[in-house]
Order: sequence, then structure tokens, then C-alpha cells
Amino acid sequence: MSEGVRGRLYGAGGSRSEAATLYRDAEVLRWVNDGGDELGLALLAECDISDAPSAAAAFVTLPDGRRFETPDGRALEALGAGVRSFRRSWLSRLEGHGGAVLLAAVITALLLYGGVRFAVPVIAGQVAEAVPPGVAQDLDRAVLKGFDEGVLDPTTLSEEEQNAVAALLTPLLPGLPAHVAPKLAFRDGGERVGPNAFALPGGQIVVTDAIVRRLNPAELQAVLAHELSHGAARHSLRRALQFSGLAVLWSWVTGDLGALLTLIPVTVMELSYARDFEFEADAAAVRRLLAAGQDPRALGQALARLQPEDGAGDAPSYLSTHPSTAERRKALEAAIAREAGAQGRF
Repeated sequence: MSEGVRGRLYGAGGSRSEAATLYRDAEVLRWVNDGGDELGLALLAECDISDAPSAAAAFVTLPDGRRFETPDGRALEALGAGVRSFRRSWLSRLEGHGGAVLLAAVITALLLYGGVRFAVPVIAGQVAEAVPPGVAQDLDRAVLKGFDEGVLDPTTLSEEEQNAVAALLTPLLPGLPAHVAPKLAFRDGGERVGPNAFALPGGQIVVTDAIVRRLNPAELQAVLAHELSHGAARHSLRRALQFSGLAVLWSWVTGDLGALLTLIPVTVMELSYARDFEFEADAAAVRRLLAAGQDPRALGQALARLQPEDGAGDAPSYLSTHPSTAERRKALEAAIAREAGAQGRF
């Protein structure tokens, strides 16, 4: 009889267990308790023996469904050494095979890349399109309320100034999707927000006092065309959905949704989507401005005027929701040449 392996024997389908020692006698496995009473007997060939690498825990599943667990996988492996019918589970064999582990890592990486690059954006886009306009506009009100409570202050623009900005928006509205609510919300962002404009999930555009006073009418209209394009494509809603999808996907890989280190790669991946949306909105703004009979080069001029003089606003592209001003202006020039050339303009 072999040297015994200590562990616990669990009932079939239950959590009750008792201390037991496993012995092997040729092709037979036998379990006894601390008092020497026999708890089970089974042929080795009829048991499923699974061990883990090194000295990790391992188990034996008996034909009647009971399960014996031991913290010493090496001892269990030694107990079955030299016996041809000794079997480990297929998963355990894979865990101990370096090539299989490497293959699993490669497959996981490919699945992660496929999910990040293709599945998450497609699913987020489809879900965003299915969100009713009323729901998206409710989101606008909720988001704006949050900004008003902690970030933005009431506008200091006169009614005349606000009407002048609204007049710039009107020529850009033809062809806008029905789900967009092209309303302007004027707010004072102070130094925290500065000269800025951004589209909310339902298409409402928040415009700060500073940007109205910084840009000339043509430049401001170009910025509004850019923000309208965000709303038309539901970029804000898609970003929120993509971030949620990325968090779920990454937690599936890491097994820990709440860990801070989980959120870092998710955020970086989401930022790449945000930069793609900026390029997409810029190109759509060029088409919208040309359709309105306006010069799309004003958008590049607005970007240059809004760039901080010390360049502090241009963070490394992989850590920014917006591409660098130089990248955007270069892409804008290409989009203008493409769209204007097709129309015989400029």
C-alpha cells in the first residue's frame, strides 16, 4: 500500500466534508478517516484525478460523485506515478503544459483585441442608435444639471450675444438627423472650463462665454458645426456605452472589475475612441460647412486660436481625448482638399 495523502472527502453535490487519508493498493484507491474506518473504495481507472502545477491543491472525483481534495498536488501525483490508468483532467494537463499556456495567452490577447477593436464599437453604435430621442434628451438634462451643480455658472452673455450665436447655428441645421435636439446652453465656465463647447448625448450643445468672446463669427460657426456633427453621430452616447463595454471586457480578462489597475487600461482604450470621434466630427463639420456655403478653413483657424499659447493644452496624444492641434489641422486640410475638390471649391 502506498503512503497516504491527507485531505478532505466531500459528499456528492454537497459541501459537507470530513478529514480523510487516501491510499493506493495497486489499481485500487481507498479512503479512511482518522479512526481507520473505510470511507470509500474505487478502482483507479474509474476516478478522475486532477493535479495542479507545483504544490497547489488537487482533487480526485470518485465514480459516485464524491470528491476528495488535498492541498498537496505533488503527493497526489506521486501516488499515481507508474500506474498507466492514472489520469489527470484535460484542463489540468493543459495548465501544466507550457505550450498550451502560451497558446491560451495568445488566443486571449486576440479575443481582447477583437473585442476592443471591433465588437465593442459596433455594439455600442447599435445600442446608441436604438436609444429613443426622448431618453437621450433626458440624459442631456441630467448631465447639464450635474455640470451646473459643480462646474458651470450662469452665463454672463447678453440676450443679444446669445441670439447672434443662435443665428450662426441655423444655417447648419438642414440634413440633421431627427434624433438631434440642436439647442444651445450658454454657461460661464470660468478658468476651469475656459473657452469651450461640447455636445451632450442628446445633441444639446453647451457653449461657454469664453469661447464666444474668443472666436470671430466664422470660427464660432465652424466649432458649432463640429459639435453638431458629434450630436448627429451620437458620439457622447457611444463613448459612454463603449467605456462600459470596455470595462466589462477588461474585467472578463483580469477577473477584477473594481481594481484601479483595471480602469487604467480601459480609460486609455476609451481615449483612443474619443480621438477617433474628433477626427470624424471634424470631417463631418467640413461637409456641413460647405453645404451651408461657409469656408471650412475657419475650423482650423478656431483650433489655432483656442490652443494655449504655452502649448500646455496639448497632452501626449495617447493621454488625451482630443488629438493634438497639429494632428487635427493636418487631417482637416486633407478633408477640406477632398471635399472641396469634389465640389470644385477653393
